[in-house]
Amino acid sequence: MLLGYLILPASAVAQHAGDNAVTSAEDAFGLTKGTESVGIYDESSIRGFDPQQAGNTRIEGLYFDQRSFLGGRLIDGSVIRVGASAQGYSFPAPTGIVDYQLRDPGQKPGGTVVLYAGPYETKAIDADARLTLQSDLHVPFGASYRVDAALPGFTTTVIDVGAAPVWTPNDQVSVRAFFDWRALRDIKVQPQIYVTGPYAPPQIAARYFGQEWAKSNALETNAGLMTHLIFDQRWRLSAGVFRSTLRDTSISYTDAYTVTARDGTAAHVLSGYPKGHAVSISGEIRLTRRTSGLSWANEFSLSIRGRSSEDFYGGFDDVRAGVANVGNIAQIPTPEFRVGPLTKDSNRLVATGLAYHGARDHVGDITLGVQKISYSKQVKEPNSNPVHESDRPWRFYGAASVPISSRLAGYAGYTQGLEDAGIAPSGATNRGSVLAASRTWQRDAGLRLALTPNISTIIGVFDLRKPYFNLDGSGFYTIIGTQRNRGMEFSLVGQISRGLNLVAGAVLAKPEVTLAQSDIDSRAVGQSTRVVQITADYAWSRWPALSTQITFSNYGRRAAALNNSFELPGRSTWDLGARYQVAIGQSVATLRGSIQNVTNSFGWDLTEDGGFSPYPGRSYLLYLTIER
Repeated sequence: MLLGYLILPASAVAQHAGDNAVTSAEDAFGLTKGTESVGIYDESSIRGFDPQQAGNTRIEGLYFDQRSFLGGRLIDGSVIRVGASAQGYSFPAPTGIVDYQLRDPGQKPGGTVVLYAGPYETKAIDADARLTLQSDLHVPFGASYRVDAALPGFTTTVIDVGAAPVWTPNDQVSVRAFFDWRALRDIKVQPQIYVTGPYAPPQIAARYFGQEWAKSNALETNAGLMTHLIFDQRWRLSAGVFRSTLRDTSISYTDAYTVTARDGTAAHVLSGYPKGHAVSISGEIRLTRRTSGLSWANEFSLSIRGRSSEDFYGGFDDVRAGVANVGNIAQIPTPEFRVGPLTKDSNRLVATGLAYHGARDHVGDITLGVQKISYSKQVKEPNSNPVHESDRPWRFYGAASVPISSRLAGYAGYTQGLEDAGIAPSGATNRGSVLAASRTWQRDAGLRLALTPNISTIIGVFDLRKPYFNLDGSGFYTIIGTQRNRGMEFSLVGQISRGLNLVAGAVLAKPEVTLAQSDIDSRAVGQSTRVVQITADYAWSRWPALSTQITFSNYGRRAAALNNSFELPGRSTWDLGARYQVAIGQSVATLRGSIQNVTNSFGWDLTEDGGFSPYPGRSYLLYLTIER
C-alpha cells in the first residue's frame, strides 16, 4: 500500500561535523543541511501545499519525478525555492520547488560516522566515505542502519546503501551518476481517527496505538545520470535522467477509527492491501546561451523535460473489528484479508519550454518563460475498460526585481503550472488512487532589505489558486471546488551580534475554498492560518567549541471541517539544542543534543480528509558526528 510512507521518520541526509543550518540560511523559507532544518516551509509544505505531491522536486535544478525518499547517502540537503528565493530561477512552480543538493564529493579521501540515540526508540549509525580513484574521479558512498521512531513505539527499520560518483576530466565536462537502495522493514501504521460532528477526539497519549501485527515491508530505489557541458563562455548543456521506484514487498495496512463519538467510542476498521508498486522515469535536457554587453547580461534557455510513470494500487479489503475506544491499545487477532487485483495508472508528461533571464547592474533583472505541456493519463481498473484523460496547455511565467536603493529591492512574479495532486488518502473510497494533474497559478511580490551587511529581511505577499481535492458526499476523493491561498511572508536572517545568528520567519495565510456544489466559501481543512518560527544560534566566545540553539514555533488555528463547523486551536512549541566540537588528531568530532517540544505541548495532526493523529510530545535526540 503505497500511501502513507511519507509520514514515516526518514533517514537523515548526509551529516557533516560542521553543518549548521542557522548560519547557512540565506532566508527563513526553508533549508536542510544534514539532520538540521530551519525555516517556515519544508519539503512537504510550502504556502499550504505539498511540493512533492505536486511534482515540484528538482535535483540540482533538473526536473525529477520523485516516487521514493532520497536517502542520505546521496543528499547533503535541500533548499526551498519560493518568493524572493525563486527570483531568476528558470521554470519555477506555483507551489514552490524543493531543490535537492547531491553530496559534495570532496577533493580528498575522507569519511564520516554518525551515531544516533533518540528520539524515543530511535537508534542508528550512518557511515559515509569519499574515495579519490584518480584526480578527476571522486566517489562518495555510504551505508546506514536505522531504527526510526516518530512516536513512542511507532518504529520502522531502514537499511540504506548508496553512491554518487562524479567524473570531471576538465573544467568544461562533469558527469555524475548515483544510486540509492533503501529497504524498509517492519513498517508500523499509526491509526487515523475520524469524527462525525463538530468536535475533536478526546486527548490521547502521543504514542503508537496500532496493531503490533500490522507491519509491512517495502523497497525504495533512486538512480540517475547527470552531465554538465560547457562548450564556451556562451553555451552550456545540462541534462539528467532519473529513475525512482517504490515497491511493497509484503501486504500492507491502514488502521482507522471511524464515526468517533465525543467519548472516544468508534468503529474500528482495518484494511489490507496487496503488493503495490510505483515506478517513474523522468528527466530534463537544458541548453543555455549566455551573452553580455555593455548594458545587459542575457541568458536564454531551451528545456525539454518529461516523465513516464506507472502506479499499481487498490485491491484492498476492509475488515470491521467492532467497537473500540481511540487511544486504547486493544490488540485483535490478525484478520484474513482477501485482497484483490490492482489498478494500473499510467502517466505521461512532456514539457518544452523557453526561458529568458536578463540583468543589468543598478537597473534590475527580469525573467520570462513559456512552456507547452502535453499530459496524458490512463487508468485501467480490474475488469473494466481503460479511462483516458489528457491536457495540453500553454503555461507562462514572469518575474522581475528592481533595486530601489543601495539596500532595498522590490520583486514581483506571476507563474502558471500544471501540477500533480498526489494520491487519495486512506479515508477515501478510492484510497491510493493517483489524482490527475491540474492547472494552477500564483502571483507574489515583496521587498528585500539589507538592514546591515550581515542582516537581511524579506516581506512578501502571495496569491495562489488551484483545484481543491477532498471527499465528496459518497466519500470519493476528487475535485470539489477551488482553493485560494493568500497571505504574507516575513523573513529575517543574519548575524545579530558577535556569535549570535538568527533565522526568523512567519507566514500569515487565508486558505479559502469555494465549493462547487454550493459556491460557498469555506476554509481548507488542516491548513494553519499562521506559522511562526524563530531560531537563534549562539556560539560562546569563552568556550569556542560550544554553541547553543533555541527554536520557538507557533501555529495558528486550523479548520477541521469543510463547513467551518469547528476548528483546532493554535499551538506553540519550544526546542532547545547544543553542540560541542573538538579536534581528535586529524578528525573532527561534534556532539549534538536537543530537546524537542520542551513543554510537552499536545496537538493534533490533521490530514486533508479529516483524519486525526497526535503530534509527538517531548523528545530527546543525541548524536555524535566524527569526520575526517
